[in-house]
Amino acid sequence: MGDWPLRAKLTALLLVASLIPLGLAVFYVAPEQPLLDQIAKLTRRKLAFAGGILLLALLAGALLARSILRPITLLSAATERLASGALGARVELRQADEIGKLASSFDAMAERLQAQSRALVDANERLELRVRERTAELGTTLDSIGDGVIATDTDGRVVRINPVAERLTGWPEDEAIGRPLEEVFRVVQEETGLPVESPVKRVLREDAVVGLASQSVLVARDGTSRAVADSGAPIRDEQGALRGTVLVFRDQTEERRAERLLKESEARKGAIFEAALDCIVTIDQDGVVREFNPAAEKTFGYPRAEAVGRALEELLIPPSLRQAHNRAFAHYLATGEGPILGKRVEISAMKKGGEEFPVELAVVPIRAGGALGFTAYIRDLTDRQQAAQALEASEQSRRETEEQLRQAQKMEAVGTLAGGIAHDFNNLLSVILSYGDLLLEDLKQSDPMRDDLEQIIRAGRRAHDLTRQMLAFSRQQVLQPRVVDINRTVGATTRMLKRLIGEDIELTLNTAARSPNVFVDPGQIEQVLMNLVLNARDAMPQGGKLTIETSNLSFDDRYASEHLGVSPGKHIMLSVTDTGLGMDESVRSRIFEPFFTTKEKGKGTGLGLSTVFGIVKQSGGSIWVYSEPGQGTAFKIYLPEVDAAKTPVTAEASAENRQRGTETVLLVEDDPQVRTLAHTILGRHGYQVLQAASGEEALAQCERHQGPIQLLLTDVIMPRMSGRELAERIAKLRPDTRILFMSGYTDDAIVHHGVLSSEMSFVQKPILPGPLLAKIREVLDRPR
Repeated sequence: MGDWPLRAKLTALLLVASLIPLGLAVFYVAPEQPLLDQIAKLTRRKLAFAGGILLLALLAGALLARSILRPITLLSAATERLASGALGARVELRQADEIGKLASSFDAMAERLQAQSRALVDANERLELRVRERTAELGTTLDSIGDGVIATDTDGRVVRINPVAERLTGWPEDEAIGRPLEEVFRVVQEETGLPVESPVKRVLREDAVVGLASQSVLVARDGTSRAVADSGAPIRDEQGALRGTVLVFRDQTEERRAERLLKESEARKGAIFEAALDCIVTIDQDGVVREFNPAAEKTFGYPRAEAVGRALEELLIPPSLRQAHNRAFAHYLATGEGPILGKRVEISAMKKGGEEFPVELAVVPIRAGGALGFTAYIRDLTDRQQAAQALEASEQSRRETEEQLRQAQKMEAVGTLAGGIAHDFNNLLSVILSYGDLLLEDLKQSDPMRDDLEQIIRAGRRAHDLTRQMLAFSRQQVLQPRVVDINRTVGATTRMLKRLIGEDIELTLNTAARSPNVFVDPGQIEQVLMNLVLNARDAMPQGGKLTIETSNLSFDDRYASEHLGVSPGKHIMLSVTDTGLGMDESVRSRIFEPFFTTKEKGKGTGLGLSTVFGIVKQSGGSIWVYSEPGQGTAFKIYLPEVDAAKTPVTAEASAENRQRGTETVLLVEDDPQVRTLAHTILGRHGYQVLQAASGEEALAQCERHQGPIQLLLTDVIMPRMSGRELAERIAKLRPDTRILFMSGYTDDAIVHHGVLSSEMSFVQKPILPGPLLAKIREVLDRPR
């Protein structure tokens, strides 16, 4: 049975087991025999048969059990040895049945496990070798690194410290390991001396890298301190779990000392730069201005913000010297040699307005971080040369002084004479006007003589006003301001002015729709108008256009704070505009100075415009002038508006007329202050603003901007390209863009001046929020 299949062995065992009860059953169901001996005999036979059958079954079962249980026992024992780590355990059965196959599979599996185990052992040995090598490399790196490094566990206790950290903290590694980091690495705030939390605590708390900190001081074990910068980072295992931290810190004592010295040096340099009486201008190797001190701002007329970033050539060097400057500059860059370097030379420089003046110049090359630059020290020699010229022409100066003295004496004599005549003439006028009033009371309204008498009285009152001007000129009468209707005063004065200007000058009067009241001396206003009109007449020797206008406007607090002498509130504007010769900046800046005149000798005293300025200021107003050579001149006078009781009107009502918008506006203005003001006004009221300082820059903005541009707001008079030419070119690029012009000239004056046509939209300067915003909305909302 040993070679039987397992299924056959089990079947035989079951068959033998089934025969045992069958024999017993036959014994018990045998028929009864009458004789006892027969029963006994039969019983013995049956028992013998059953015993044989039972013995046979037991023998078969034992053989069968041995053939089944032995392989299973062998498999079980081999499995236990394999589970205990004996990978060489084998069953080695050669049976062909299922148990034999199971034993073969077990042996194959054990072979594979043993092979894999050997491979794992080999791999583990290689890995351990690599870890030892890597640990040695890291240890070498850690020991040789220039920064202090301390590693801690998750409790913040030191587990490793490199030599640099030992030296900086004063703690040897064998004493530091196991101690809390705060005991080994104790830091305080540099200025206050208060304890500072170490980066490791933040790393453990936040589980994140803590960036480089500064302004910390490390207190070593021996009590010495040094400035450090430190940072911390977490250490994680392969699963990302936090296993500890690493602290890296660096000694910054010398760095901070050098930094303090550098700051002190820069502060001293800055103080010298700011306080220097000479101009200090620094340029880079491209000739672009990088520094521009206050003395340079004052001397050349450029704010630092406007000068920095621009080429020195176009900023300070006169056109006649630019070619020589460029050659010398290029020669130095190519050869390192320069004819003026390290020397003091006298040359001409140029101010913002184009005025040339003498300077003493010294240029020093400098190198910073490998970059080449130049610092120029410039001293204005104008005063020195003027003193020399004055010394050389002392005799001429004496003669001019004597002439001025004679002129002043003559003016004093004329004033005395005028005052005496005015007093006498005033007495005569008093009689004429008094009797005229009496006669007027006696005449009926229908009397034909009444109109003639009223004309006489009106002329007498006008003569009375003229005598008051003469008395004011001679300083023999105190001027008396009162509330007057500015439109009526200007209208009455204009009729007289027409006789003064001549027939070749066209005089136009445009008055405000709402007649405003101002608190002034009517005679002063007439004198102001007369002086301005006579000045305009002299500026138009070939004739031209003269425009007198009044208009209502309001200044807000911001505008008033940005314009010296202007008060917030409602004002009236009185403007006198001509189309004459105009003025450049040098003349425009001095026109209100007493005795300054551009007229020929004997043609003017230089007192007219200074008198105008004084009257306007005494009346609580301000005056501004707008002029360009060849473009005419506009004088604008702003007087506070009052009611009949001389009650000032606040500027708050002007806010009601301001309107917001969301459109994009291209703002073009060559004056940076006006451009900034307009940008602020528009930006605060919702508009998107693109800025340009010239027509060329505006065209570039127009081509570069991707979205729509609803409005072009441009100055009329600009260098190189006028506002009208710019508008014509933009109209071709963007036909849907609306156009709004602005200028210091009045609209009627500029239309008749020929710069604009009457169909074009126009807003006057100075730029005021209310009128500007209202005009923009008018232009944008106008149907096409």
